[in-house]
Amino acid sequence: MKVKELLQLKEQNRKMSSENKKMEITVDQLQAQLSTQDKETEKLVRGIQDKTGQLEHLKKENDHLFLSLSEQRRDQKLRQTVEEMEQNETTAVKKQQELMEPGGKKAALTVEQQLAREVGRLKAKLTLHQEMPHGKADDSCDHTLEQQQMQALCLNCPICGKTFPAREKQIFEDYV
Repeated sequence: MKVKELLQLKEQNRKMSSENKKMEITVDQLQAQLSTQDKETEKLVRGIQDKTGQLEHLKKENDHLFLSLSEQRRDQKLRQTVEEMEQNETTAVKKQQELMEPGGKKAALTVEQQLAREVGRLKAKLTLHQEMPHGKADDSCDHTLEQQQMQALCLNCPICGKTFPAREKQIFEDYV
């Protein structure tokens, strides 16, 4: 009986050794797969980090371009206002020359009040553009809204119609 048990134990030992070798092969294969997956994961993480860095760079560049465009638009509006003021000045000089001719004194007073209102309106418009933060002067809006904003920033003399910027309230009150 001992020989039979011994033979059975040897057979079991052989089977276990065979299974152990198969398991070692499986473990080796799984370790190789894990190593490959680790390398792929590292590659993906590096790729994500690179893309994140590129995205941050593009966001900063986009912000810079947006600010630059806003400044260009604001500067263009200011140039237009200056051109308008220069044209109005030229027109005023011509009118003044016409009024300096004989018989034009009464009309000169009327034109002078009109010119004072126009200069005040243009100054208020220029002040509005200068006081708005970057980008705000570039928002498209109705002409009436722009007039309302200018009126809120201006004080008008009830007698002659002369316009004063709101920040010069004391000068306005002294004038009136």
